[in-house]
Amino acid sequence: MALALESLGWGEADHWMRMQASYELAQARRARGWREYRGPRSDAAVATMA
Repeated sequence: MALALESLGWGEADHWMRMQASYELAQARRARGWREYRGPRSDAAVATMA
């Protein structure tokens, strides 16, 4: 599929392969209950959660 998209001029095959690998890894992590790290919270966000 990545080569087909590349042949149509829609980017490079290695880009599409990296996107697919990232998607599959995220799906596998979600299936195991992994939650994505979203970085440190701001003080305002922490205050509203208290």
